[in-house]
Amino acid sequence: MRGSARLDKYAQAVDQRLKMPFWLEQFVSRGGNLEISNVDIIGLERLAGSHDLVILAGGKGDIVTLFERDASHSPYDKPQRALALTYVNGMLPTPEYSRVSFNLIPGVGEYFVFPALTLNGPCDIMVFEGLPGGAMDGLSGARTPQEHLAYSQQILKTFLPWEAERCKQIELTDENGILTGRFAPMVRKPVLTLPSGRQIFGLGDAVVTNDPLTGQGSNNATKACKVYYEAILAHGDKPFTAEWMNDTFERFWDYGRYVVEWTNSLLAPPKPHILHLLGSAQHSPTLANTIANAFNYPPVLFPWWEDSLICDAYIHSQMTEEIRV
Repeated sequence: MRGSARLDKYAQAVDQRLKMPFWLEQFVSRGGNLEISNVDIIGLERLAGSHDLVILAGGKGDIVTLFERDASHSPYDKPQRALALTYVNGMLPTPEYSRVSFNLIPGVGEYFVFPALTLNGPCDIMVFEGLPGGAMDGLSGARTPQEHLAYSQQILKTFLPWEAERCKQIELTDENGILTGRFAPMVRKPVLTLPSGRQIFGLGDAVVTNDPLTGQGSNNATKACKVYYEAILAHGDKPFTAEWMNDTFERFWDYGRYVVEWTNSLLAPPKPHILHLLGSAQHSPTLANTIANAFNYPPVLFPWWEDSLICDAYIHSQMTEEIRV
């Protein structure tokens, strides 16, 4: 299967090593107090004692595991993919227009690549999502950045020769332009109660950790920020109780649950109606456009993404309408 579609709005990917320092500078220039340190329970107690509201947005470290796992929204308890990134220069551009190229390899994993901006200018980011223990699960064993690059190219030559053609002259953007890891997708309960009884409010990866397969990590956190920000302003001078935190998270979850359901569904073998959908999208510009733009707003995929009868009816209606036009 092969298809393509343009996005309705522009997209951009900026290396966090470039973006985050700028944001921190902007925060300080606008009067913010920036303190960089490791945070533990004692640190959270100190912050909670001196602030009306403390929001924890970390995605790593032991501190995040203090939030209770929400089993009702977390179907996986172990990593579903071996993850790797490779930042490169010299990749041949895609024809017609710049795009995210997304490839699914049954029984092996997924590969997607997209243009981005890094420390030394424009680049492409190669993302490998291998099934644990499978043929694509080997990048974590690379001993040097150059071994990582060579293994990346070998994966493409073996499974994706059309992508390998674009990568004959690639080189790493820098020696730190690689990353490997794996983690279990997880939703956690948004309120952490400290030993003192004070509450901490979770945000982003601290409470909703998606596999990067659908590229929703920062998007999810950013959209949660908007919900939290509006709720804080509307709350006025009233205390930020656990009830308020849970209610605010639920307002975000009205959106976030679709992101989680969609991402988790792609980690499992595709259901027949999804294969039918992807196959139909090769011949239907409307379907292809809907799927491509769902990366910006996943709720548009529901309910037909999860219901085979509704999905088949949707496919039929869209293709029938195109014939009429």
